[in-house]
Amino acid sequence: MSAKKTRSNKKQLNVLVNFMSTHNHLATGEFTGPLGAKRAESEWQILRDILKKYGPDRTVEQWKQTWKDLKKGARIENAAAARGRSTTGNVATVPTVSEMFTKVLNIIGHESSTGIGPEESSISQANVCPYLVLKLCFV
Repeated sequence: MSAKKTRSNKKQLNVLVNFMSTHNHLATGEFTGPLGAKRAESEWQILRDILKKYGPDRTVEQWKQTWKDLKKGARIENAAAARGRSTTGNVATVPTVSEMFTKVLNIIGHESSTGIGPEESSISQANVCPYLVLKLCFV
C-alpha cells in the first residue's frame, strides 16, 4: 500500500521560489562549517512551516524534492529555449521560459542549463606583431 501523494499548489510554489531567492545558501545547499547541516535543516523546517499556511502540509523531504524538481524543470525549459534560439532557419517557434522557471534560473544560474561557453581570447589581430607571426611560421 503506497502513501497518498499531496501536490503543492501554485501559491506554495511561488512562496518556495521567493523564499529561495532570499535564502541563497539554502537554494544552493552551500551551508558550511560544523553546524552547516543543522542550520540547513532548521531553515528547511522554517520554510515548511511557512508553506503549510498556503496549502497541503508536506514533509521537509518532500519540499526538498519539489525544489529539485523545480530546478530540473527550469534547466530543461531553458535548454530547450537556448536550442530553439540557436537553430538556423525559421522552421520552428522558439520556446519561452516561464516566469517561475526564470526566477529559479536567476537563483541557480542560467549557465547550469546552457553551459558557460568558450572563453574569449584577449589577443586581437591588431596587437600581434607581424614580424613575430612571420618568424613563427618559418621556425
